[in-house]
Amino acid sequence: DQASMIVVVSDVLKNNLVKDGIPESKILVNPNGVEIEKFTTNSTVDEVKERYNLNNKFVVGFIGTFGKWHGVIELAKAAVDFFKRFPEHASNVRFLIIGHGKLFPQAEEIIQCSPDSDKIILTGSIPQQEGPAHLNSCDLFLSPHIKNPDGTKFFGSPTKLFEYMACKRPIIASELDQIGEILTHGENSHLVEPGNVNQLVEAIDKLIKDSDYCNKLGQGAYDLVTKKYTWDSHVDHILEKFSSIIK
Repeated sequence: DQASMIVVVSDVLKNNLVKDGIPESKILVNPNGVEIEKFTTNSTVDEVKERYNLNNKFVVGFIGTFGKWHGVIELAKAAVDFFKRFPEHASNVRFLIIGHGKLFPQAEEIIQCSPDSDKIILTGSIPQQEGPAHLNSCDLFLSPHIKNPDGTKFFGSPTKLFEYMACKRPIIASELDQIGEILTHGENSHLVEPGNVNQLVEAIDKLIKDSDYCNKLGQGAYDLVTKKYTWDSHVDHILEKFSSIIK
């Protein structure tokens, strides 16, 4: 109550504070963002591709902490189902799943039971400074977030989303709360129903086969993130809000 201004990363968090009696005028919604330069100037991509045998492959990427809302179980199922349904991609497509966390063992088990497990790479935890190179080794990104099990709204603002956008690559994402509000289907992303493994698999196949669509979505995502979701622009929003409060 003593704060002059409160910054939150989503409208859901703002609404929760308002319900608790915090004046709406005190609250600024600033989604997470990205430092563009970290993801556009990277010299170690070749090293990462060599490490995971990704040269001359179409790489479908994901990065995250394997939380229950990240959709990693659905992601693992989609990767396995993808090679079952589209065996013609077995020689040219690889999944690069980056990170570790609570649901990692479950995701790993699903993948290890597949005859195509060698095509689905689980990197485990990596040093944070290696993140940009790993992401820039990918040709397509996945953000398969799912709804909260208790029915409450998804309150997050996934940093991965803005990092994906900064890499100027196409994104397949769940149409879920802030993700679906920031991204526009067919312009800067391909949106699917949260938790729908079948839609996710079909979307991956569609984008792999359509380079023009991929280029359009990647450029659209990059244009949006550079315009609205850099950390510099977020600092500007905070200073503007603070100035208006002082006045």
